[in-house]
Amino acid sequence: MRIGHPPIATKGYISHIVNTVKIVSLNIKMQQQIFLSILIPTYNRPIELSKNLYIIDSIFQGNNFNNEIEIIISDNCSNDDCRTSLNKFDFDDLNYTLFIQEQNIGALNNCLFLLSKANGKFIMYLGDDDYLDTEYLNKIIPVLKKDESLHCVIPATKSLYPSGEITPGRDYGKKSKIFDKGFKNCLENSWRGTQLSAIICRREGLYETYLKQQVNNLYPFIYFISFNCLRGKTWHMTEYPVTITQMERSNHVDYGLANLVPDIYDNYKKLTGISYLQRASLEIKVLKEQPWRYLEYLKTRGLIGLANFLNTVFQDKSTTFITKLLLPFIILKEIVYRIVLETVKFFKSSGH
Repeated sequence: MRIGHPPIATKGYISHIVNTVKIVSLNIKMQQQIFLSILIPTYNRPIELSKNLYIIDSIFQGNNFNNEIEIIISDNCSNDDCRTSLNKFDFDDLNYTLFIQEQNIGALNNCLFLLSKANGKFIMYLGDDDYLDTEYLNKIIPVLKKDESLHCVIPATKSLYPSGEITPGRDYGKKSKIFDKGFKNCLENSWRGTQLSAIICRREGLYETYLKQQVNNLYPFIYFISFNCLRGKTWHMTEYPVTITQMERSNHVDYGLANLVPDIYDNYKKLTGISYLQRASLEIKVLKEQPWRYLEYLKTRGLIGLANFLNTVFQDKSTTFITKLLLPFIILKEIVYRIVLETVKFFKSSGH
């Protein structure tokens, strides 16, 4: 899943972004207050987007969602052929608006633009090439309407590869759980914002607070989740995983010398309502849940790659001193664990 290349977060750009777009398609059927805004950033993938809208359309058939769910699409200045295809979209049964950016505003600003246009009580981002389970909205929306204390819903995932193979993804097979509002909720769930699709967040105050705190990184969804976890319950709803399209390795974005760890930490630095120690706990949680962010450099670039990772994080102003102090020990512990695990596997397979 890509949210619109190039992945540039330009500070202050969102303040005048509304002057760079044009509405291409508008099909509004508002009969009551919008409950959920589905926000789809897209770039150069009209086929995948069209498939996605057909799936959403089929989900809406036979229920009353269309009266209370809006779909807002923002194309991040795709090429001319793609724009021609976008102009041919015809989904009469969907309440949707399609915006086309007249210049590429970067992935972050494209997502923020969508949030600025949302009208729903809740918002849900969806990658143009990521696909909802047919029962996901059917199960979630009635619960959200009934329980005012729920602020966030986070699904499990499945991974769809270019070969067509689908494999279990994050949290696949885990039991669903509801977390009460507060820091523990934030600690357990905020890191899951590294994957945006199908995560539902309460919209009230989200956009305004994000701008006020001057958050500026490629993982705004971590901030969105954190903001809501501190204010209400989170439903980690795993029964109906969203299908996430995985790119070919050659097409992956260059995430720099620290795999965007500083971007993740920027969210926690700007988050209000937590202590310095809690902020460090959130940072360390990310390292424990996603060790690939540093092990990848050790595997592909050896000790030099790992040293570059450490140096980048140490130099980053968003990282707490506590995390910098503990980081080498966290990495060493993970490496030792992996070595022991592989050793045990070797002896088991060899019959010793």
